[in-house]
Amino acid sequence: MSICDRTTKKEISIIGAGLSGLTAGIALAKAGYKFKIFEKNDIVGKRFHNDYQGLENWMYKKDGIEYLKEMGLELNFPYYPVNELNIIGLDGTAKNIKFAKNIFYLVKRGVGQDTLDQGLFHQAIANGVEIIFNSPKNHLNFGEIIAQGYFPDKFTDALAYGYTFPLNKPNQAWVIVNDKIAPDGYNYCLIANGWATLTICIFKNYTKSQEYLKKTLETFEKQIGFKMQPAKNFGGTSNSFFMKKANFNKRLYVGEAAGFIDGMWGFGMKFAIMSGYLAAKSIIDHTNYEKLLKKELYPKIKASLVNRWFYKILGQRSYKFIIKRMDNPSSFLATLHKISSYS
Repeated sequence: MSICDRTTKKEISIIGAGLSGLTAGIALAKAGYKFKIFEKNDIVGKRFHNDYQGLENWMYKKDGIEYLKEMGLELNFPYYPVNELNIIGLDGTAKNIKFAKNIFYLVKRGVGQDTLDQGLFHQAIANGVEIIFNSPKNHLNFGEIIAQGYFPDKFTDALAYGYTFPLNKPNQAWVIVNDKIAPDGYNYCLIANGWATLTICIFKNYTKSQEYLKKTLETFEKQIGFKMQPAKNFGGTSNSFFMKKANFNKRLYVGEAAGFIDGMWGFGMKFAIMSGYLAAKSIIDHTNYEKLLKKELYPKIKASLVNRWFYKILGQRSYKFIIKRMDNPSSFLATLHKISSYS
């Protein structure tokens, strides 16, 4: 049975109701396809904690929000543009960097009604998508689109811990780049609409994570000027493997299930949404999924992995040196990805 045949009696099955699975489902439903999404949890977004994450906006020339519109997605969730960062370097001082364009958009992830996850869920339901909850399926022998997300049986190469809490401060974004409390990684505090997310993202020395988190909280409290009120803590792991082929055994792998994560900074939402859309497009248009990925995603993902390697080898002092000398930071970030694409 070809998953590209709309007239077949067998329905398409999508495994996972994350961003990639929901995006694929919305596109297929609008094109008139019959299918079901099987989700292992009892609600969409359960993996997350109503924490802020960044929807990347520097790798592509076109604005990320416009990409969502072109993919047929509605903006039925709050999003907050970020065009400046406060970066705390090795010496502990903060440097404010303004960008010529929005470098990312803050969106909430989780089960709250103001999250991206729930926004896509409601769009899927409105388009007639059937989602079967509490129904884990084995991706090895079931389903045509695999959107199960991060596979915990893969090796872990990044760890994140943090807090979400109310904070009455103007919208702002802070980043710490310092091996002493963010080994090979970075820590951040994102504030928007009276809500804050404070997170460490480290790539080694995992046993010291609580020590790093404590020092990070102290640093941000001092720099931003607040005392954290009762907060909800969270944690998780991820990996940045890269599949040689995302079309395997007649199944289309999307999002984290295919390793589609920015290896440099850990951004994955845009890749998840785009890969879900491209998987659906390959079915609807009878086109080759791999060819679409090679054009739209692979160069950017490979570039991010190259940049991660350089970042790890050269160290954070070189990163500080580059940041201090950038006239147009957002242009530099895009150029760095473009150069690495040909490495």
